[in-house]
Amino acid sequence: MHSRPAFTLIELLVAIAILALLLSLSMTTLSSASDRAAALDCTFRLRALSVAAQLYAEDHTGHLPGSSHRPFVVTGIGADVTYTPVAPWHAALPVYLDVRISDRSPALAIDRTDIDLPTATMTDLFSIELVSIRERYRCPFQDRGNQPASPDALGYAMNVYFWLDGSDEASWLDSRALTRLANLPRPHATVVFGEHAGGADHIMAHWWRAGLRSPTAELAHDRHGRTAGAAFLDGHARDVPLDATWQPGPDMPAAPPVLDRWNPLTAR
Repeated sequence: MHSRPAFTLIELLVAIAILALLLSLSMTTLSSASDRAAALDCTFRLRALSVAAQLYAEDHTGHLPGSSHRPFVVTGIGADVTYTPVAPWHAALPVYLDVRISDRSPALAIDRTDIDLPTATMTDLFSIELVSIRERYRCPFQDRGNQPASPDALGYAMNVYFWLDGSDEASWLDSRALTRLANLPRPHATVVFGEHAGGADHIMAHWWRAGLRSPTAELAHDRHGRTAGAAFLDGHARDVPLDATWQPGPDMPAAPPVLDRWNPLTAR
């Protein structure tokens, strides 16, 4: 009988190296596919929020929901100014997302005709342990530890431009016209929801031009790697780099930025 020759040490090391390389390539491919799926899921969630905001506006004289920055509609001028309270978007939109509140919290139990959500805070909503609300208001990458990683932290935030009342640092803006959806000239180019780096419910985009806040610090602009999700007023959402929605200009604040899709009057 002839004995089979054994593998040499070098042959074993080469085989192990090849297996390790193949495993590494397969893991990279799986990770890349997982990232693409998470980014796509994020854009679906943002698109749903934009569509829900439009449905809300149809039921509320054309006005979008508010945020903690401006929880009211401003009408009138000078001594005739009136402030009408409105629900912040995260309390107003669940019914338009067809989300039902758990009966574990009777004060927040809702159906399509009886809704008590306008008085609910984000803490109230999260306290009932309703997973579907957490998922709709957060980017999938947050559940992987991307900041803010707290399970009670928002991932998405609303553009505050729609709720400026003239007291903000935006003297170039006739802001009261922007509170009604019908007055916004280019919905397809105007960002309504973006990804916030700190868990706030609003994005102070009107401060970027004046240098009072940095978009790279306020936005989670690289949450998906080099991109992040953005939802537009016409109901579509995309995974985009920051410079697809904002490009600063050399003479700000006197001159406008090169590109600003957060300002409804300059979005293009």
